[in-house]
Amino acid sequence: MSSVWPRSQFPMQEVGYMELNRNPEDYHRDVEQAAFSPGSLVPGIELSPDTLLQWRAFFYRDAQYNRLQSVNIHQIPVNCPFMSKFHSPDNFNGSMRVDANTGSKPVYFPNSYHKAAPSTKTTPSFGGSQYVEAPYQVGSNVVSRKSYWTHEGTPKEYVQVRELYQRVLSETERNNLHSNTARLLKFADAIVQKNYLIQLWAIDPNYAKSIYALLPEDDKKASLDLGEIEQASKNAHMVNKNPEFFARNKGKSFMGMNIAPDF
Repeated sequence: MSSVWPRSQFPMQEVGYMELNRNPEDYHRDVEQAAFSPGSLVPGIELSPDTLLQWRAFFYRDAQYNRLQSVNIHQIPVNCPFMSKFHSPDNFNGSMRVDANTGSKPVYFPNSYHKAAPSTKTTPSFGGSQYVEAPYQVGSNVVSRKSYWTHEGTPKEYVQVRELYQRVLSETERNNLHSNTARLLKFADAIVQKNYLIQLWAIDPNYAKSIYALLPEDDKKASLDLGEIEQASKNAHMVNKNPEFFARNKGKSFMGMNIAPDF
């Protein structure tokens, strides 16, 4: 890699050892299915903000996914980090997932019930506060999986869906959307209803009001304050987002090509 890490600022830390104590016993099992990639990291260890390393972490592992025909390549014993107890944490289910990782864990995090720190009954990706990623940005906004895109964390995220709702959908289709959504949203807890309506208000106030009007008159609806929802919608684009991960150099060049701010 091209990065230089001064030992005075980044002292080396022992994290374990690799023991080579035998030759492969089965060539297919132990050699053909071995999937080496800098993207195979146990939680708590992160890549440096090096553009080339970030590229390789993505494409090398993606190539292994294709070669072995599964995103759960870490379930194969030769690739399995037994001691970490986190097998392929990025991939919730799919081919070769055999460790019953779902259980009673929530499907996603953060959610309406876990705001700051994950619980112990969470997905493998969120094993605890010690696995929270450190904010940083790599050299290119396109390469960085943490920089996302140029509209991240801005109201512009709602432009496309607003266009769909206001212009593309007919009045009949909007009415169907309202009734179908309310028919299911009524079963959700009040906190979920509130957070959902906040996002809809950010798209179009009439969208949120129409669904609110179709909710049954119960205690959950009585706890919903449209004024509070309207106020919260002004920051709807920042829900569960960390500004430290946003793209900063929005005109950054990539592979010799200039990237327009609205790319």
